[in-house]
Amino acid sequence: MKKIKNRLVCLIVLAFLHSCGGGPSSPPPGPPVISGVGSIGAPMGSANITLKSLQTGGQFSPGNTDSDGKFSFNIDTAAYPPPYFIRLTSELGDKTISQFSYISGAGGAGIVVSPISSAAIALASNRTADAAFSNQISISKNDFDAKAEILYKAAKNILVSVGVTNSSQLITNSGYKANGSGADSFFDIVKFNYDGTLSGDLVLTTKFSGKAIKLTNLSTIQSVESLGSIGSLSSKIVGLINTNIQCLATG
Repeated sequence: MKKIKNRLVCLIVLAFLHSCGGGPSSPPPGPPVISGVGSIGAPMGSANITLKSLQTGGQFSPGNTDSDGKFSFNIDTAAYPPPYFIRLTSELGDKTISQFSYISGAGGAGIVVSPISSAAIALASNRTADAAFSNQISISKNDFDAKAEILYKAAKNILVSVGVTNSSQLITNSGYKANGSGADSFFDIVKFNYDGTLSGDLVLTTKFSGKAIKLTNLSTIQSVESLGSIGSLSSKIVGLINTNIQCLATG
């Protein structure tokens, strides 16, 4: 009988400690992390990073990308609540180049900031990505993903030849490398031409053939055509050229 009473007392104490938060507990989670890479067919190295909250318009500048165009930083979601636009700005010769992407949640890994993500924002917001960022134009993840899918379809024949099998690989891809090969060689094959207005309308043109497709905010997955394939040989040539350039740059 005494043993039963002792056990009951122990159970009561344990239950009390549990209800009061006693005993072992998990440490509180750290702040969300946003990471990824910026590329224009070559790494956006030492690019200035700016994150803009589309809820408040608040901007956060966590620093710069590394020499490979990679970035990783923590975000205080209380001060800068999601969703976000992210902008990478770097110098290329005497030009200043910015690329953009959209981040829907509090954090994100493998964010690819490139002409593709910038074009998806432009088509979703019906204005250039730069204007959408500056004017805090809110878009949804569904719109952004849908426009990325349209861009993928427009260039599918070329993208498949460089190993890209779905649009998500162009937007969120932890394995993406800004080295001019594979998926990254796409930007050495296709050029993005905007119409010079703030509409966000653009034309995709293959640098090898000159073939072009115009895309607007009204383009749909059903209506968009596809650029013809340039053949696997052309994509291999681009990869070899970029590999040789990197070898020369690194000695």
